[in-house]
Amino acid sequence: MRLEAERLVKQATRDLDLVVVSDAFEGLRWLDRGPRVLNALEVPFGVELLCYTPEEYARKALELGIVRTATLEGVDLLQPTP
Repeated sequence: MRLEAERLVKQATRDLDLVVVSDAFEGLRWLDRGPRVLNALEVPFGVELLCYTPEEYARKALELGIVRTATLEGVDLLQPTP
């Protein structure tokens, strides 16, 4: 019973970390970007959005943190799969 509860808690706390890079974010406050993308996506599960302009992303990709990890280990959704 305890293992099942632990599995459910882990499953419930999983989400998708999504880095979105767009020139369209230029001039928008960082906190206003995520809701706009979420409204367009209509995903039925948890998503953590990190929305950057290309210049912001270039800086963040060099720092330690989720953006760098996503850059090194993530999947580029705009690139064709082999």
